[in-house]
Amino acid sequence: GGGVAHRLLGQDAATSDGVGEFCALLALGLWPAAVTLIMQKFLQVRNVVTPVAVTSLVTFLLNIAFNWVFIHGAGIGLLGSALATTTSRVVNMLILGAYCRYSSAWEAVVGPFPMTGGDGGGSGVDGGKGGGGGGGE
Repeated sequence: GGGVAHRLLGQDAATSDGVGEFCALLALGLWPAAVTLIMQKFLQVRNVVTPVAVTSLVTFLLNIAFNWVFIHGAGIGLLGSALATTTSRVVNMLILGAYCRYSSAWEAVVGPFPMTGGDGGGSGVDGGKGGGGGGGE
């Protein structure tokens, strides 16, 4: 036995091995957490904050439930905590991803920007509808 915690922090080998297993399970949730953060910022810059708050609250509550289920119900112990956190991160990513994909926020990004034809005026995000000033009409 003996891992990084044993060599660097002077922990006994059993504790160090437990820390390594815990961190390995927790590391599986890093990608879902990163993707979720990107989606949260995607919505926040569009001033869409309620879904971010709701999904965060729901997954917080699910994490509490998952902790109980994995630690006590399934008898996994300490590793159940890491598994609960990783599972919560995956669930949060899936819920927020579904919201982003099926909301109008998605269409604003992937849909084509309307362009006006042939008159030379109006290109860009407002489709030449005069939404940004500077037209002088």
